[in-house]
Formats: sequence, C-alpha cells, structure tokens
Amino acid sequence: MTGAGTDWPLRRPRLRWTADGTPESLDFGDVFAARAGAVAEVCHVVLDGLGAPDVWRRPGPFVIGETGFGTGLNLLVCWDLWRRTAPPGARLHWVSVEAFPLSACEAARALARLPALADLAARLVRAWPPALPGLHARALDDRVTLTLALGDVRDALPALTGPVDAWVLDGFAPARNPAMWDAAVLAEVARLSRPGARLATYTAAGAVRRGLSDAGFRVARAPGFGGKRDCLRAVFEAGSSSVPATPHPNGPRIAVIGAGIAGCAVAAALRRRGAGDVVVVDARGHPRDSLPPALLGLLEPRLEKADSPAGRLHAAAASQAIALYDALAAAGLNPWRGPRGVLAADRGRRDDAWRRAVVDRLSWPPERLALLDAATAARTVGTAPPGATALWHPRGGALAPPALLPALLGDTAVMTAAVAAVTPRDDGGWRVCDATGAALLDADAVVLATASDTARLWPAAALPLRPTRGQVSLLRAAGPDAAPRVAVSSGAYATPAIPDGAGGWIRILGATQEPWRPGDPDPYAPRAGDDARIRANLAAVWPALADALASEPTVAALAGLRATTPDHLPLAGPLFDAATVAANQGDALRRTGRAPAPPPAVTGLFTVCGLGSHGLTMAPLVAEMVAAQITGTPWPVTADLGAALCPARFAVRALIRGRPVGA
Repeated sequence: MTGAGTDWPLRRPRLRWTADGTPESLDFGDVFAARAGAVAEVCHVVLDGLGAPDVWRRPGPFVIGETGFGTGLNLLVCWDLWRRTAPPGARLHWVSVEAFPLSACEAARALARLPALADLAARLVRAWPPALPGLHARALDDRVTLTLALGDVRDALPALTGPVDAWVLDGFAPARNPAMWDAAVLAEVARLSRPGARLATYTAAGAVRRGLSDAGFRVARAPGFGGKRDCLRAVFEAGSSSVPATPHPNGPRIAVIGAGIAGCAVAAALRRRGAGDVVVVDARGHPRDSLPPALLGLLEPRLEKADSPAGRLHAAAASQAIALYDALAAAGLNPWRGPRGVLAADRGRRDDAWRRAVVDRLSWPPERLALLDAATAARTVGTAPPGATALWHPRGGALAPPALLPALLGDTAVMTAAVAAVTPRDDGGWRVCDATGAALLDADAVVLATASDTARLWPAAALPLRPTRGQVSLLRAAGPDAAPRVAVSSGAYATPAIPDGAGGWIRILGATQEPWRPGDPDPYAPRAGDDARIRANLAAVWPALADALASEPTVAALAGLRATTPDHLPLAGPLFDAATVAANQGDALRRTGRAPAPPPAVTGLFTVCGLGSHGLTMAPLVAEMVAAQITGTPWPVTADLGAALCPARFAVRALIRGRPVGA
C-alpha cells in the first residue's frame, strides 16, 4: 500500500471489545487504555509527568511527540487541559506514530465511553486520517495541529523533524511490543528532542530506564497509577540533539506576497502555527473582491503508475487538501460546489491497463479511490465513458476559489498594492517596495507566493519557472441532471452544473495550456478560438461527452497565468542566492554528485510557487511546509519529500552536471 507520501507497511489491528467498550489488541494482548479511570491515568502519568500546565505556559508553539497514537486518548486529555490553561498566542502541535491504525468508527466507539471529552473526541474523529502510510497533518482547531505518522516507528521517527518539547512514550508494554522501545527508537526520540524536553511513560521497565539514560535522558521513577507500581519521568540533558537550544522567536511580522491559492494557504498555515502578525499583499486586493464569481476548479489527485516522489507528494497533498476543505465546510465555510467526486477517463497513455495498475499498486480504500466499469461510470456521469473503465475519486470534486480563498484568509489583513521589489534591511529584516522604491511595509520574513513573478522579485535564485497561459469556458448548463453530473477529467475537464444564483445553471469547461512569454498578448484577455480548441480536445478523447455538451452554449471565458517547473513539482521553502551556492558547494557537488549540506539559504525569504495546474490540490500541503520552516515546528512531510520541494534543487542539479545555474 502506498499512501500519504511513503510506502511504509501498515497493518489493520485485530480488536476485541470488552463489555464497557474498551478495545483490546489481539496483536499484542493488551488494552488500549485502562478499563477504569482511563482519563485519570493519563492525568497522573502524562500531565503530571510532563509538568503540565506550567510546561506550556509560554507563547508560541509547543510540540508534544508520542509513540503509539492508539485511540488518541493521550492527545485528548492534554488538549483538554491545554485549551483551558495555555496563553492566547500559544499553539499545540501533537506529533504521533502508529503502525496499527484504528478506523474513525473504531476510534469513535472507543472514545464514546469518555463523555467528559466528547466535544474534542468528535473533532478528532472528524479529522481522523485514512489508514494510508505516511504523514497526515490535520488542523483540529485554530490552535491545535495533529501530525500523525502511520507506519512502523522504526521507519517513521527517522523521517520526522523536530524540535519536540515533550514526549509521551506509549505503544503497549515493552514485554509485549519490544520494537517500540529498542535503543534505535530511543535514539531517534533524543535526536528530535529540544534540550530540556520532558518525557513521561506508563512503563518502568528496567530496559527502558537504561535505554533512556543511554540516549541522554535523566530518568526518575514516580508512583504508578492504579495497580501499577511505578511509571517513568525524564528530562533530556545530553548534547546529541539535532535541534536548537532555544525556541524559535515568536511574534515576527510576516509578509505574504500574493493572494492566490498559494498565498492564502500560506497565510492560513502561518496563523495555525502561531507565526505572529501576518499581512498579505496583492495588487488585485482581497480575493473576495477580485475573483470572478463563477470561477471553479477541480481537486483531482494526480496518480502515478510507478512509485515516485511526485506521486507520493500528490497523494499526501490530496489527502491534506481534502481534509482542510472538509473542515472549512464543517465550519460553515463550504468551498465545494455540486456533487462530490471526480471521474477520470483518459485514453492514450492512461488507458484501462494503466488504471488497473494504479489501483492495484496504491491499494487505497474504495472511499478514496475506485475502478469503475463502463456501465457504472455511465450511470455516475450520465454518458458512456471512452474506455472500459474509469477512475473514481469519491472525495474530490469542484471547488469555488471565490469562496475558498477568503475562507483560508479569515481575518488576515490584506494590503492592495503592487510589489516591485523585496530588499534586505540592514537589521536583518526585509522591506517590501512599490515601483517608485517607496516602502510598502517592513517584515521579519517574506513569502513570495507570486507564481512566475517570483523569478522577477528574486532573480538571484535563477528559478526555472515557466509561465503558462490557460483559458476556460463558462457554459450555460442544461440543468443539474445534464451530463456530466459530477466533475470529470479526460483530456479536458468539466465541472458539474452549479446554480448561477439567478435560477439557471452554469459549469466550467477547460482548459487550454500554452507557454507565455513577455511580449506576448495580454494573458488575461480571452482569445477567440480557445473555446473551440477546448471542445475539440474533449471530442478527441471523450466524444460522447463532447456531444452532450455541444448543446450548452459558451457565455463567457476566463483566462490567466500559472507557473510550472521542469519536474512539475512546486517550489516550497527558503530562497537562496545561486552565486553563493555555487561558490560554497559547487566544487563538492561536481566531485561527489551530492550536496555536503543543505544549500545556504537567504535568511527570512521563502517561496511557494510553481504549482502549475494543481494549485487547489498542492497548496495546503506545501504552504504547511513553509509555515513549519518559518515557525520552527515539525514538517508535514518526510525529509525526502521536503527535499523534492526545495527551491534550490535545480541549482544543485546544474552544479552537479557542471552547468551554470539557470542555463
């Protein structure tokens, strides 16, 4: 099974339920929590062991790591106390590992016996990730984030980033599950720990005491709970940690340039991670005022037949985006439009054999991905598909950016201004300037979410961004039952029919895609003939659907620019000076073929760009990645996928080959 960014092995837990609703693991012969006094046990072992609430009474992010997520009980008890005692500007990040994940229904059943935590349990169950291996980052509310690594602890911990302020070691008794407690696991706990990190665990086994001590923790016994004699409490003291000794400074001013999907997603992620004062700057102003009301787009996971970083990133991004947009919908800010689901029915390279191979390799549950036969696909869409099969993405669908982008921004300030330059200040911050050179604002950090314009605003990086123009047609739809009844992707794409607010129905049919260069005609002006090209592309792949849409007239067109990269993956992370990278690492790269260290970055300057046609799918994940880097909090992706997003990767590849950067 390949899931949210990895191919780590996962196993379904074998459960037996006691009369009071407590799940017992048949794999390890142990219960997930005490049958009586489960919450009281967590309060004694975990909260008292970590020194809560005093330990988190400081502004900014506080990160708790856990081995053995189980039902999420440790998280819920800590969250309950944290929400009542943490400072207003604080943020809680819970990072956990689980190799035998429960389903959402099983978790709900297990937590139903704890009415005092019912409201938090309901939020957790709504955000419960699918049982797919890899990292799953979920915003549980505006101040609490869960990053759940589904996979074996020996695979997952080395792939995580710190720093961690406190640890809860769980995962059944060491005698029953020794792999969770071996020296390699405890060494990874130490690697991720901030100096002074607290640790609490339910066990007092001698091997665990010695292992923690060897890893650099000062360990003490404490009275156990109920019938248990002892538990352990520890503080990390050794110098082997890979994280800084002081927390990331809290409360900087951060300027996000660009109010498209990338910039709005960055602003939302920064706000969730407690980044301080965030302001978005865009020449068009707030997206609620600047976007065409009829604009629609698709969220369709990009799937790959073979395992690759691109395929893993897209799988992780789709899961993250769907969870975020569903959470907005649950909060009354629904960005989805029309019936849910996307049906993909390409021909050519992505034929029936390709689709079967993808479904077999991924092994996703049917509520995430299904292979439909032609008859089922026809009933779903309203017309026969072009092949014998089609891929069905039940959780995808059509999205309305005019609703989505303002929902992501919330109350984030938006400045209407055209940015001509960002320049470093003598004090280490940044100045954002207009075309006259006048300062628009000063900031401690800047994120360029400016598509292909990023190369103009920071030319020192020589980013290989390729502007691409696209145009879509706005059709007067025949009605809600007219094909396609759901979103479809097949050479062209089409949304389902959406109410136009005046008693009629509309849909989007798209899209053209062609390179755009400075000096070409205005990319935002609709071009005659593009509608015919879109319809011809659809007819070449799906004639029956093209015939069905022939009776729906085109009433308007929308055009714009997007930025792509040579490897079709976004750029997300710190920006750099290509000349500095060449001077510092060029010789080593040419000799060894790999970087001796991460490329030197320009302090306080970041980008999220190059999302291409996958902005609605990719933006939440890559925005969360940059927000994590700015705030010094754990990444939402594994380190190898973070490297695949690194903006300096093309410069490094050029230097390895002995070529000038940007050539």
